Amino acid sequence: MFNKLFSFLYINVFKIFPVRINLFLSKLFKKFNDMHLKASYSKDFNASLDIEGSKFNLILMKNDNQAQGVYQKLHFNKESYETIMVKTLVESIDLLKAKSFLDIGAFMGYYACFVASRLKDRINIHAIESNPKYVEYIKKSIKINNFKKVNVHNGILSNKEEFLFVKNETVTSKVDEEKNFAKLKSITLDELCEQQKIIPEIMKIDVHGAEGKVLFGSNKMLTNFTKIILLELHTSAYLKKFSDGLSKKEIILFLNNLGFKCYLVSSFREHDFEKNNENYEYKEINKENFELIFFDRDKADQFIFCIKNNLDIENFKLFNKSF
Repeated sequence: MFNKLFSFLYINVFKIFPVRINLFLSKLFKKFNDMHLKASYSKDFNASLDIEGSKFNLILMKNDNQAQGVYQKLHFNKESYETIMVKTLVESIDLLKAKSFLDIGAFMGYYACFVASRLKDRINIHAIESNPKYVEYIKKSIKINNFKKVNVHNGILSNKEEFLFVKNETVTSKVDEEKNFAKLKSITLDELCEQQKIIPEIMKIDVHGAEGKVLFGSNKMLTNFTKIILLELHTSAYLKKFSDGLSKKEIILFLNNLGFKCYLVSSFREHDFEKNNENYEYKEINKENFELIFFDRDKADQFIFCIKNNLDIENFKLFNKSF
């Protein structure tokens, strides 16, 4: 009620001002807002989270707007994040009675720590993160939570061995200036899993447009071991920039050819901060209907749920109908 009253009074007071002054004030207030956020994010932050009834802490890296901006909200407002993917992951682990989970693009370790908390260290968890600084923060979170079966790997995944540049969440083959970028040699997921003896039954992949290169370097693991993939598929612009131009269609057909059924899960981002128990709609993607499904879905990231052909999506209670 107070917010509505304040908004009403504020708008009615400032509407008497000329447009130019209001535009100037909006830029000024945005500048103040940005400075306040910068001050708020200037120190490491210990976020206490409660996700789907599982409690754990994440140590957030100072001066990282993405990490602090997302997970501080969860701390203060007791909200959930990427609710559909979290619920799908929980049901996938339960349904398969999975013994291993692989988090690719682990960032601050949200998924790895959530699974460790929920399963009480009864499952082998591997978190792969390209940014060496983020890896150190994941390790801090593992330590403070006293998790015993979370393994963290610093590695840039690609479909070939090459030198790539890393800064924050970005992994790219070209930079105008190398300042503040780490230059590291990439590795395929197949090679990393063989070296570290990882058997990835369930994968979550969120690598900001590099998912094409990651998947195309995972042929052996996907064929022999992986049963479920929770894939965040980014826009064509991101894929062009970070996956050497591999298209969404090429990625989906690649997975189809390896024996995966791929499903678009509707309204992915609309449910980010919900804790309800609704069922979600899905649509199987194949060669015949790809253009029809994706012709107007390239402005936002999409959640693609991929399961091996011997699994039936109707066994997942979260997904109750096709749209």
